Amino acid sequence: MEGTARAPSDSDAVHALIVEDDTAPSVAPPRRRVRVGPIAVFALALVLRLGVVLRKGGFHGIIGYDCGVYFAGSDALLHGRLPYRDFTMVHPPAITLVLTPFAALTRLMTDWHAFIVATLFFCLLGAANAVLVVLFCRRLGMARRGALVAGLFYAAWFGSVIAEFEVKLEPLGNFFLLLGLLALLRDQRRPGRWSAVLAGAVIGLPLTVKIWWVVPVLLIIVWHGRCRRSVRPAVHALLGAAAAVTAVCLPFFLADPAAMWQSVIAGQLGRPRTSPIIGRLAEMTTVPVLLHTSSTARTVLAIVAVAVLALTGALAWRGSRRARWLVVVTLAQVLVLLAAPSWFPYYNDYPAVGLAVTMGAAAVAIRGEQWVRVPASLVTATTAVVSALITITGASAIPAYAGAAQLARAVRHERCVSSNNATVLLRLGVLSKDLAAGCPEWIDVGGRVMGPDDPAALRARGRSWQDVELRYLRSAGAVVLWPDDPHYLAQVRHGLAQDGTILTVDGHTVYRGRPLG
Repeated sequence: MEGTARAPSDSDAVHALIVEDDTAPSVAPPRRRVRVGPIAVFALALVLRLGVVLRKGGFHGIIGYDCGVYFAGSDALLHGRLPYRDFTMVHPPAITLVLTPFAALTRLMTDWHAFIVATLFFCLLGAANAVLVVLFCRRLGMARRGALVAGLFYAAWFGSVIAEFEVKLEPLGNFFLLLGLLALLRDQRRPGRWSAVLAGAVIGLPLTVKIWWVVPVLLIIVWHGRCRRSVRPAVHALLGAAAAVTAVCLPFFLADPAAMWQSVIAGQLGRPRTSPIIGRLAEMTTVPVLLHTSSTARTVLAIVAVAVLALTGALAWRGSRRARWLVVVTLAQVLVLLAAPSWFPYYNDYPAVGLAVTMGAAAVAIRGEQWVRVPASLVTATTAVVSALITITGASAIPAYAGAAQLARAVRHERCVSSNNATVLLRLGVLSKDLAAGCPEWIDVGGRVMGPDDPAALRARGRSWQDVELRYLRSAGAVVLWPDDPHYLAQVRHGLAQDGTILTVDGHTVYRGRPLG
């Protein structure tokens, strides 16, 4: 066993984190060594995230769909339009508020340049999260080796990278979660009159980003009460979390309660299931991002994912008693991922903090046999290799947008331009102009199927979603679509083509609209 401290009793396992862990070093490490590790973690995380952004299309391509929606929502807010009441937003409003300073930059630079600044900020935010994982593990009492393994896993796992090279909800939620965890640890070490409430307010902020965080937040608050050996601190933390959620969400809820409830709660829960459990588990290995995999291969990868989770979870349980609660939280988050109706690969970032801490705790699970430190370190090294290969090969990269400059010139003088993707409007530099002109921008066109344009409700009225979308797109002077999907957009493109085209370049077309007046 590393060190000479006695084994903690059962009561010590739930005691406040004032007591040192049996895996903690007995001597404070040299300051120089403490600094090198986090710097290396930050550098690796930033390089991997920027590596994806700079591949293929890079800053001149189309950086996703959701990220453009979030940025456009912030820009719309600055132009006096409220989410839920005036345009569709299918998540709580924290991301809209956080991006408003970047949206304000559109007054000083082009829409696209302001959007790129926001993208770079989120790359930095992801790298900062990796360092916060190291800091949290050290504050938890974990040995330096385990803390660095945890930080390196968060930095290198492509399940994190794929969500953190662009503007997404997951890195912001993880940032708030880590700040909340650190605040709760401080309350456990130095409890004050209002410290539990304030810490609860911070740990409640992830709920203002995405409703999925309700599961880990509630479990963490229960853990906090156990560590403080009292129900009262947990209640105070819960009240703080409720106050934070109320402060952020209530103004928008009061503006249109029905619309916000439908978009954020009912619409999310009613989304169609998009991927089987086997596929989701396989994608947690991130191998399908790098290689085309058959159904048999995905089944094998799913089994590998379950085995790795079980092994590292068991070792983490053994390696750090005070990290056991986070193993439970991580398991709960993975179950949320598997049970959720919708699925995208970047959802893997949702349990990334817990997975990273679990890896770190497993890396210090030493009880005389040195082999037990190998699995967590091997998994972390493997994730780094897979992520490096994905970045080098460009298996996950920004798609190019050939002809964007010509398209931008073609629509520059149109009063209103519409698209099925807000990122296209940002790339062409017309979003802020159109919002200022009062154009009816829908912001999240695809998200409307979870709100005002539910397909089932439309069918009951004898209409289709394509008819509704086509009518909206035609309301502008010019229309630019992305992507050029022959199935989903076939009816829409056919209808737009009947109105004529303004320009076609490199496979992208600017269609004429039918603006009123």
